[in-house]
Amino acid sequence: MERYLSVKEAAPILGVAEDTLRGMLQAGIVPGYKMGKKLWRIRRDELEEYMAKSRNIPKEG
Repeated sequence: MERYLSVKEAAPILGVAEDTLRGMLQAGIVPGYKMGKKLWRIRRDELEEYMAKSRNIPKEG
């Protein structure tokens, strides 16, 4: 069964503020599903996949 996280649950996993995560969701940076006008849900497996890909991005400079 798929596990969905709220913004409140997912933000600390990513190490960002809830408002920052909402902005990332709205911009399509982090995969998520909008339910209604304000409510977001993030699939746990998609969040873990995003985090794995983010760690593999080389830093410039």
